[in-house]
Amino acid sequence: MQRFLGMSAAAVLLTSFASVALTQAAISYPTRLVEGGGGTATVARSESYPPPEANLVADDTLDLREKQAIQLGLYHAPDEELPHVMPSCSSGECHWRNFNSLAVCAAVADVSDKLAVSSETEPSALGVNLGSGIDGPVCNASLPNGVFLIGSPGTCNLNMSAPSPVETGQDSFLLPAAAASLAFSNLDARVSSAVANFFVVYTGQTANSGQQQAGSFHAAEVLLHFCVNTYQVSTSRGVSVSVKVNSSTTLSPSAAASEEQTQGISPERGSPQPSQALYSFLDDREYSVQRDGMRLLNNYLRSVFSGTYSSRYGPRIAGSTAAANTLGVAMLRKKGLEASEATLPGSTSDTAAAIMNIMDNLATSLTNSIRAMGTTEYGFASVSESYVCIRWPWLAFLATQVTISAMFVLGIVVQTAVWKVVVLKSSATATLLALPADVKASFERNRPDTMVSGGTRGAQSITFRFKSRDQGWALVFGRGEEDLASV
Repeated sequence: MQRFLGMSAAAVLLTSFASVALTQAAISYPTRLVEGGGGTATVARSESYPPPEANLVADDTLDLREKQAIQLGLYHAPDEELPHVMPSCSSGECHWRNFNSLAVCAAVADVSDKLAVSSETEPSALGVNLGSGIDGPVCNASLPNGVFLIGSPGTCNLNMSAPSPVETGQDSFLLPAAAASLAFSNLDARVSSAVANFFVVYTGQTANSGQQQAGSFHAAEVLLHFCVNTYQVSTSRGVSVSVKVNSSTTLSPSAAASEEQTQGISPERGSPQPSQALYSFLDDREYSVQRDGMRLLNNYLRSVFSGTYSSRYGPRIAGSTAAANTLGVAMLRKKGLEASEATLPGSTSDTAAAIMNIMDNLATSLTNSIRAMGTTEYGFASVSESYVCIRWPWLAFLATQVTISAMFVLGIVVQTAVWKVVVLKSSATATLLALPADVKASFERNRPDTMVSGGTRGAQSITFRFKSRDQGWALVFGRGEEDLASV
């Protein structure tokens, strides 16, 4: 029994040092995010083109917001990724399920193997004027669809243009928009949903290095087409993140059947062109594209992506445009660009990265504009609330400590009862009150040094003790046996 009581006392003593900290750790009030609170969480998305809010001022005018988006994407830094549409979150903590939206995607392919390069000759022999005071041996590097570059590393370095549309009667059509594609099959869904395509013919060098060979020229085809992108959007602590997690170009079954029936058939003059529909497996929904509405976008893109660039002569070269200069500088001057997922065969990684990054930024910018004029995807706004969190291991530890303390006290009670130990509840006040007046007077007579003159020294020498009697406890002065008082 004594051993058990000793162990219990030691356990209570050791655990008491941590009891204060554990008491505070057992119960806490953390915060968590819960949906509700009347907040709003929205992000733009689109299900069709032209978007519902597109402002078609006239039959031959594209919406100004789409024009601005194309310019923004074209002149954005090619080594920086243009961000997607950011969401709106009133609480600063919002999340959305992954959602789809109609978008514009870009594809780039190398078509250098289809180039036909002539021997060197003077520009006048080819019937061209490169510009005032610009002369020198040039080659004619041409593609089967009629896109060509008359230049050399020391003269004209780049030419970009779109193929001529298909002529039908008095009207011009481009059905599909990439009918003159050299790198993509007509059965490819990207061609069927194409917005526009254009070609870039350029030199691999920008300095005159003597005799030029066919390998010094390269060509790439750029295809802009409609697609369905899947986005992952969230807002945490007021910072929004929007990431494209998937992109697909799949024709809906009905559109695919219609495409097969109309392959090789040009529309009649003045007849409306059918709509196109893309299908998404994620939400089992069709996203429609009106080809008649796409005509303005196609015409504007064709007008933008045209022109020539010269590293040596700059704007003095004939046909120079701002768009061609932007692409030429990024392709032939900037170094160290991080290449995209694929590279163009026969091209340097810097050149491939420049083309792909510029086109990706343009597609993203145009997509953002289309989404902004479309519909809305709603998410879930969260608010912060506090709640009571009980850490049961710490609480169990405290309960164990209390139990051990109770067992220790109970053991002491039992042990004193077994040993018949007489317990005295002492109290200084009770002791003083129990002393009669004559006893207190005898203290003064027997010990005069207890007076004020020597009170301090005398008080230190006065001793009392309790002695157990048959009738209870007795207060004894000094070492004598005379009872001063009974308690």
